[in-house]
Amino acid sequence: MAARIYARYCKTEVRLGYTFGMSGKPLPEVTGLEPDITLLRKAA
Repeated sequence: MAARIYARYCKTEVRLGYTFGMSGKPLPEVTGLEPDITLLRKAA
């Protein structure tokens, strides 16, 4: 569940071109973790 939320948050940052973090850096850059966007695909 948390991985899906993380991926959704990262996708939102990219879509908006804005990060909500205080550092001004995108979340993957801060954490060093790339989101698994496959978790966001809708179930068939």
